This record gives sequence, structure tokens and C-alpha cells, in this order.
Amino acid sequence: MPKKPEKFLPKYDPNDDISPEHHIKQFMDALKLMNVEHEDVVSRLFPHTLQGKATKWFFNLALGSITSWDKFEEAFMVEFSVEETLGILPLDLLGIRMNENEKVKDFNERFMSLLNGIPIKPVETVQIEHYVSALPPNIAMFVKTQRKLTLVDNFVEAIQVEKDYETMSSSLGNEKDEVLTESDVERIISQLQDEITKLKKDKGEGKKHVKKKISTNTSLKVPSTAEINMEEYSLITAIYFIINDV
Repeated sequence: MPKKPEKFLPKYDPNDDISPEHHIKQFMDALKLMNVEHEDVVSRLFPHTLQGKATKWFFNLALGSITSWDKFEEAFMVEFSVEETLGILPLDLLGIRMNENEKVKDFNERFMSLLNGIPIKPVETVQIEHYVSALPPNIAMFVKTQRKLTLVDNFVEAIQVEKDYETMSSSLGNEKDEVLTESDVERIISQLQDEITKLKKDKGEGKKHVKKKISTNTSLKVPSTAEINMEEYSLITAIYFIINDV
């Protein structure tokens, strides 16, 4: 039995954010450092790690119920890990979502931190499913199509999709024309109708003179399909072809 082993042993309190599985691992690592190998010594040292409700649980164990370290470990795990493993695990992963202004890189770190705090992790395919479903739809649909096999690869793919979106948005922002209002469209149609009326009066002047006259009207602009609906666009385009006699 090592001298003053409590100085080297980890502590477990059910009220702390430490899983029973993690505590057992820390306990076994500490035993290796102290060169403890005998099973009876392991069983005698373990109570020194318990605090709070865990200590009360230990002293309430039936006399003679712990006959080996395996029995001790099993009883400890059943008492303190079943509720956490079966109850909290699904809610933790199902509830996480990437926030509106959150970067994918930051969300990846937050997701991984949550995952690392879960004692018994689901298989990686389930981890990936929860991760992708937590992403915004416009990112998730592209990540999902790549069918990456590891969680880390999905992290990388989501970051790349975000970068592609930012690049595309920046490009579109630089090239975007001023959007026409409904009154703008009505004004353009009115201008085109006036031009047709004038053309009918000048019909005898010849096609070349007509084209020259129209080309001097620099204020006239035929909008793109992104600026008006298809019905208005068809009407304006038809008038435009009539004006240019094409």
C-alpha cells in the first residue's frame, strides 16, 4: 500500500462534470505511476477517490457485496453512469445547432468539445449524421453530397463550403446592378411605347435613320431578367425588337 496515496489519486464527485468512465481511466493511470498491481490494493485504494454522494454510496454497500475489483468497478459504473449514458447523450447531440453568425470553424470546436464530454460515444457514422444535421441547410446539403467517411473530413468540407459561399457572395455583390422598382418598369414601358409612336410617324425616313435616332436616347435601358418578372421582360423585349426592326 503506497504512503499517502490520496495525494496522487484523482477525485470523483457525482456533482462535478466528470464521467465515471473518465474517473476510472484516471484512477488506473495513477495506479500505474505508483506501480500498484495487486487487485486487493486496487480495491482498497479506490474508496480514497470518492467524494460527496459517491462516498455515501460506498459506505451504504452491503457488507461482503464487493469481492473483487471487477465487482467494485461494475457496481460503481451501474450506480453513476447509466442515467448519464442513456439519458443525456441523445439530448446533447440532438440539441446542438450552429448559430446564425457563427463560423464553421468555431462550431466544429464547439461540437467536438461536446462530443469529448460524452462518456460513451456513438459510432462515427452517427456522429457525422448529428454534425451535418446541425449545420445550416445551405451548407449541410453540399457537405452531405460529398459523403465523407470521417468526422474530421466533414469538418474540413463544411469549412470549404463556407469559403465558397463567401467568395460567391462577394463576387455577386460587386457585380450587382441597382434593382428596378415597379414604377421604374412602368416608366420604361411608357418610354418604349412613346418611341414606337414616334417611329410610326417617321416611318418614311428609312431603317438607318430610325436606328440612328433610337441610339441617341441614352436614358433608355432594357433591364435583365433578374430585375423584373418574365411577363414584363417578354413585353419589353418584344417592344425592343420592334424598335430596332430585328
